[in-house]
Parts: sequence; C-alpha cells; structure tokens
Amino acid sequence: MAILTVTNTANQGQGSLRAILAAAKAGDTIKFSSNLAQKTITLTSGQLVINKNLTLDGADAPGLKISGNNTSRVFFVSGVQPWIPLTVTLRNLSIINGKTVAVGDAGGGAGIWAENNTKLTIQNCQFRNNHANGTAGGAILTGWGATTTVINSKFDNNSCQGNDIGGKKSELAGGAITSRTGTLIVRNSRFTNNKGLNGGAINIRNSQTTIENSTFIRNDSSAGGAFAPHTMGYGGAVYTDGIGWNKPGVIRISNSRFERNKAAGHGGALLLWTYEGDKSIVENSTIINNQVIYNISKVSSGGGIQHGNGDLEIRNTTVAYNRAFQQGGGLTTDINYSTIIANSTFYGNRAESPDGKQGLGGGIMLNAGSAPATITKTTIAKNYAGWQGGGVWGNSSKVNLKDSLFSDNFAYNGGNNWNGTHHVGQSFINGGGNFQSSYPNPNDVKVTASAILTDPKLGVLTDNGSYLQTPPLPGNPIVTGGAMPIGGSGMPGNRSNNLGVIDVSPTDTELPGTDHSDNNTDSRTDRELPLAPPPKHINSPELIPISNTNAAKQPELLDLRDRLTGMVSAEFTVSSEAAYNNSGGFYVVDNYKGHIGNLKPSDPGYAQAAVSQRLDLDQELLPAGKLLAPFIIADGTPEEFLAHNPNNQHGQGKLAYFAYIGANPDGVDHVRQLDKNTFAFEDLFGGGDRDFNDLVITVNLA
Repeated sequence: MAILTVTNTANQGQGSLRAILAAAKAGDTIKFSSNLAQKTITLTSGQLVINKNLTLDGADAPGLKISGNNTSRVFFVSGVQPWIPLTVTLRNLSIINGKTVAVGDAGGGAGIWAENNTKLTIQNCQFRNNHANGTAGGAILTGWGATTTVINSKFDNNSCQGNDIGGKKSELAGGAITSRTGTLIVRNSRFTNNKGLNGGAINIRNSQTTIENSTFIRNDSSAGGAFAPHTMGYGGAVYTDGIGWNKPGVIRISNSRFERNKAAGHGGALLLWTYEGDKSIVENSTIINNQVIYNISKVSSGGGIQHGNGDLEIRNTTVAYNRAFQQGGGLTTDINYSTIIANSTFYGNRAESPDGKQGLGGGIMLNAGSAPATITKTTIAKNYAGWQGGGVWGNSSKVNLKDSLFSDNFAYNGGNNWNGTHHVGQSFINGGGNFQSSYPNPNDVKVTASAILTDPKLGVLTDNGSYLQTPPLPGNPIVTGGAMPIGGSGMPGNRSNNLGVIDVSPTDTELPGTDHSDNNTDSRTDRELPLAPPPKHINSPELIPISNTNAAKQPELLDLRDRLTGMVSAEFTVSSEAAYNNSGGFYVVDNYKGHIGNLKPSDPGYAQAAVSQRLDLDQELLPAGKLLAPFIIADGTPEEFLAHNPNNQHGQGKLAYFAYIGANPDGVDHVRQLDKNTFAFEDLFGGGDRDFNDLVITVNLA
C-alpha cells in the first residue's frame, strides 16, 4: 500500500489528481502537496473515477478544493465490475461546484455518486454548491447496500432537482445526501441552505440511520410541494421512507439541532415515515423555529416533526416556535404504534391557518390510533392553535399523562367566543402528578380529571443556541410536574454578533437567536399522510367570551429593574428577512400592563405617546430601573409615523405595532420574545406569515 502525491492543480497529466487516480492500486493513499493549500483543482474534462479501494487525504494542503467547474460531477465511485464493493475514504477536502444535467440516476450525486455496496467515509470535508439535476442527492448519492459515514463535515448550498426519466419527479431528491437502502451515519456535521424535493438536507430510503451532534439550519424541501399527487415537499431537513430493509430498523437522532428549516405538506424539520417494527428516536435535541407550509393539496402538518407508522420516542428534547397551518405546530404523529414523550418541552409552537381561524394541536397533534401514547415529565406551554387544542389535540382514550405541566396554551376557537380547549380537547388518562395553569380559562377542559389548577409562574424558554436546552421551570413550589434539566452544555451556537442599526433593510443575515411525480417501484408512500378528522364545535354555555386573552400573560418586555441606578451600556444586534425597511425601538412603560402615565395600550393616543417617548438607541445607553417595551414601525421610520399616522389607523400611513395587542391597529400579536433580551417582530397588518423574522433585535447589556 503506497502513498501517492498530487503535485499540481492541472485537470490531467503528470502529477494531476486524475493521473494519480489512474495509477493508484487498491489500498493506496493519495495525498496532496503542501503547495496546493488554498488552491482549486478544476475539472475540465468530466468527472473523476474512483474504481478501487482508496483514501484521499488533503491534510497536507489545507483549504484545497476540487471543483466540478459547474459542468460535471466531481467523483464517480464504481468498481471495475459493478456490484463489487469498494471502500473509499475522503478526508480534509472541499468538493465544490459539481453539477449534473442528466435525468434519472445518471444525474444524481453532483459531488459524489457511489454505486451499490460502497463503503464510503467522509471526514473533515466540505461540500458546497453542488447541484444535481437527476433523481437524488445534490452532494452525495449512495446506492443499494452502501454504508455511508459522514464525520465532522459541512454541507452548504447543495441542491437536487429530482428530475426522473419521462418528465417525472423523484421522491429521492435529498438536497445534500440521499442514502438509498443501506446504512447512514452522520456525526458532528453541519447542513445549511440545502434544497431538495424530499429532505432539504438528507433523504433516507430504507437505511439504518444515526445522526449525532449535528446541526441543520435553513434547509428547504418546500419546492416539492408544488407537485401532485405524490409525496413530495416533506422533511425540511430530514426525510425518511422506511428505516430497515427486509427487517425492522432504527433512526436515532441525538444531540442535534434543527433550526429554521422549511417543508411543504409534512414535517418542517423532520418527516419520519417508518414501517411496522421500525423505531424513530429523537433525544437530547432541539427542534426550533421550523415551518411547514401548504403543499398543492392544501396540507400543512407537523411544523417541527411529522411521524408516521412505527414506534416513536422523544426524550429530553425541546420542540419550540415551530409552525404549521393545519395541525401539529410542534409535532404530528399517529398512535397506531407506541409513542413515548419523556422529559421534553413543547413551547411556543403554532398550528394556525393564514386567516387565523383554523389549526389543531398547537403543540402536539396525536392522530387517533389503537396503540397507547405516554407523555411523562413534559412541559407543554405557550402553544397556540387557531381552532382547538392549543396544547395537544388527540385521542384521549389512548394517552396516558403523568408528571407533566400545561401552561398558558391558547386556542383561538376560530374567532368564536367559546374560550375553550386551550390546553387539550379532552381529558387524558390520569397517570398522576399533572398540573395545569388556570390561564386562560379556569373552567376549561382539564388535561386529566385530577390535574391541579394553579399559576405555575413558569419561566421563559431561553434558547442557548445549542442542541440541549434548559427547560423553563415553574416558580411555584407546589408544581412538581414538567420537564427538568438533565445537564450538559451542548454545542456552541452560531449567532450573528454584528452590531446593527435599528433602521434596517432586508438582509440574509442569520437571526441572532431563534424565533422563530411518479415514484420508483420500491416506494411505499405514494399517498398523503393522514390528517385528524375535523373536530366537533364546542358550544357550552359555561364557556365565557374571549377578551384579548391571546395577549401574552407576561408581555414582551426588557426588564432593567435589577439595575438600580444610572444608565446601562447596551449594544444592539439587528437582522431582518423582510421586504420592508422596518424600524424598531423601545419606550419606557410604568408597569407590566404597559401604562404610560394614565394611558393604557387600548387608549387613543397611546401609539403616538409611545413612539414620541422612544429611547435614543444611538447613544447605546438604557435607563436603569425601568421596564422597556418594544415596538416596530412597518416599512418606515418613527418620524414618518408621527408625521403622517400618529393615530395608528390602517390605511392612513405607516403603522406601529407593540407588545400589547390593544395598541395594535389589527388587534393581532406582532411581537415575540425569543429569550430574555431578544425581540422578534411581524410587520404585516393581520400578522403576516407569523415567522417572526421581519425584524429581530437583540440587546446585549454590559
């Protein structure tokens, strides 16, 4: 076994990578001269072929890139005789600008296409800007029986168009990786801005799968939602269609973070479709600020996770601020098989149609089934449903609830004055030790018959940017239910630290926090996943009308009352994904109710007074000992608002939105507090798309 060295960046000829690959023998290692550091090998005569067991290691040439020149695939891995297994390892290399134009499998895997039974290991590599026109795998496609291991690698801006033979679209179109019937292991890796038709980052077909210590941000499968009637658009980050092959399998996702991924139809972050005997495990992870939009069939389910068939376990996991238009803002799962949710947090998720009047199961949708579901030591708080079941909607006869806490969930009831089903639609089986907030209606359906009604004084969920969150804890000592910390520090977040001005234009800056065809013959999901049947209307005379009860019980405020005197130094980090040029800021309020002297938020003149008394943030100083309330001027400045529409009337000029619904011209919530010092805004009248990224302000206090 020899070591061969690539000495230049030429496409071919002596010392080139192409020539060294041809000369190498099975078991050899190919290295790269140190003079190739930060350089690019650009392919001008097509893909490179690996047809023997080899290791390629760029450790001696840091920053070395191998480019498909936007004209060809980078690597094709295939034995001299097809179906003869190869073992290939790539280390310390960047695979960039691979491109395929063929349809079908021939157009898959623009970075690497590894044929059947390959044992492929990717370590310390980067895959960027690889684009596959064919069926599967924007960066990597592996064939039947392959074992693919990805360690400490990054995948950014890869895509797969999913074009199959005959003008069909493929269900296998994963934006970065497609593993087709084998084994996939992903550890310590990062997937950002990848796009596919099923699985914005990863598409898994009948493959045993392990995902550990990895991050998935801004991956997108929603383009697949335009195609009907088949199952595409699912799994903004990860999509599975079966885990085992001819025997049950397991997908285990642990110590990982899924943030701001997007799908259409099902599974804003994760679509875990399995089969009888398969098991899905999600543990020690964060699923945050993902969304699922309508597909062409007007389905939008499972803003964070959609699970179907097989057993499901969710442990020590935070599911927060995810959104679905139809059902299951955080999670949708059927319970035809075992479902276990333990020591987890579902917080601030929303199931809400664009008109605000529909949406079931703001936190969780448990579709009716024959198998039991168990929810233990779990906190379900501040979730929202446009119709019913702000916390959970599901089959009460199959759900056992134990040692759990439901707090401040809200169901809008389609705008009707029923004021009910805020936490659950029906009482669950009592496992003991359950607590329920009296807010928003102490006479509402109880989560179990013996649940204790109280004010839990629940803290705010503060996103630490890692995969493992500290759940919000109750301040009321009698409350013993709900999720508890398990320790661990998680991975460092990747937050924006740029100092911004408060008047911002649209950017593509990462938020400083979170809010936030026809099928192949072996496909078994050529149908929509099930939706829950529509609920019956609740029309009990015992229920009382709503009056601004969807306002936050604890308004979104910056509390400086622990700073006793003087001025507090502050820096402001700002980002926006809006088409508008928005402005934002803070003003002093007298109390949590938002009073400014004798003015209440619902009083005429409140908006003018608030904006007129805004703080000068250019000074980077804030008054100690005060409560500060945030505001946004949509597509304008405070000066424009005060000059042309100080009464804050719709259709009269620039509009201001506040943390107090009574002050807003549309009576809709426009502000979300992501953590103690981060405030996120919606800028459209009526609430817009409710992704709360139109303006985000983080206050960094000295």
